[in-house]
This record gives sequence, structure tokens and C-alpha cells, in this order.
Amino acid sequence: MDLAGYKFLIVDDHSLIRRIVISELKNLGAVGADEAADGIEAIQKIRSASQAGTPYQIIFLDWTMPNMNGPEVLAACRADESMDDTAIIMLSSESEEEHVVKALEAGATAYITKPFKPENLVQKLEDVMKWKSRNKAEKHG
Repeated sequence: MDLAGYKFLIVDDHSLIRRIVISELKNLGAVGADEAADGIEAIQKIRSASQAGTPYQIIFLDWTMPNMNGPEVLAACRADESMDDTAIIMLSSESEEEHVVKALEAGATAYITKPFKPENLVQKLEDVMKWKSRNKAEKHG
């Protein structure tokens, strides 16, 4: 899996989780990733990147955060048509099926339950790459 051309944003109020995800992404060939500690910071970074013409392609988003939670960020992102191609992977300790279903129905591309193993992250990224390919084919085909 070649992640070198992708721009990532990791949104989680726990710095350890952000560091783990970034480390795994680098192991998979990602050049780097930006971080946000809460939803408000995430929205600011998402808007800035979009305005600069360098939008995030993949966002890892925690469910439970102070100031603005993951579902609120997800809703804001999905309300913005320019983010239709942005994959949003929910990262959550909320493992109940209702949370997973709610996130996917709200527009999350994938859902990873914390704590997670590196292979869970790899599998979800593979799923996201397939989703991105399908999206691109549907728009251009």
C-alpha cells in the first residue's frame, strides 16, 4: 500500500493515540500527518488545508472529544460537498454496534475500535483505498 501521496489528519484528544496512528502510517509509507486535539482545531485545519488547495484525503476522527465531538465534526465535513472524496475513519472506544451504525450512516467511511492492532489499521486503510477508487470511477466513468 503506497500512502506517500496522501495527506492525513489525526484527530484525537489523546496525544498517545495520535502518535500511534502517525507511527503506523509512517510504517506504511506515509510522508507525514497533521494532528488536532479536538473537533474545533480539526475543523480549522480542514478549512485551512482546503483553502490552500491541499485538502486532507483521509481523516482519522475520535468519537469522544472536548469542545466538539467526532459526530459533530463528521456532520460538518459531510455537509461540505468539497469533502465528498475525503475518507473519514472513526477511531473510538465506543464499540457498541449502535455507535458503529450511527457513524457509518452519518457518512463515516470506516470505523476502528480502540484499542486497535496495526493490522486493523491496515485493513481499514485497504478498505478506504477501495472506497476512494470506487468514488473516483463513479465520478469519471
